[in-house]
Amino acid sequence: MPRKSAQALRVTAVPSARIEPPPDLTDEQREDWRVITAKFPPDHFGADNAPLLAQLVTHLSLARQLAEQLAGLRKTTLTATTARGAQQRAAFCQLLRMHAQESRLIASLSVKLRLTNSSHRNDRYDERRLRTTPDGPRPWEQH
Repeated sequence: MPRKSAQALRVTAVPSARIEPPPDLTDEQREDWRVITAKFPPDHFGADNAPLLAQLVTHLSLARQLAEQLAGLRKTTLTATTARGAQQRAAFCQLLRMHAQESRLIASLSVKLRLTNSSHRNDRYDERRLRTTPDGPRPWEQH
């Protein structure tokens, strides 16, 4: 059996396609999906990431809607002592809590999907840490 040449053994990488957004997402959510996935190599997200990514873009959309409602309420007088003022303050506080919850969910999903800088290993940081770590025994270890 003849030996195969190095050229014949060379494997050519076929670029993988990016995962497509599910059809049940809104146009805004599909656009967020495409923006997020475009920032990473095509193989960064697999089919197993699709449910988390769908949740992330859904929460991003909800957070935007809550922010718009909060902006509308901020234009009103929230310090009025009338019954209407009390209702507006209550609605504003509830929207703030809901927006804070959405923000926490977005942050958590972003970390789980490895979208944030803190979720990646930073070689520059590792080199700097190695350079600034003192050599030798620590003062409390010396006798």
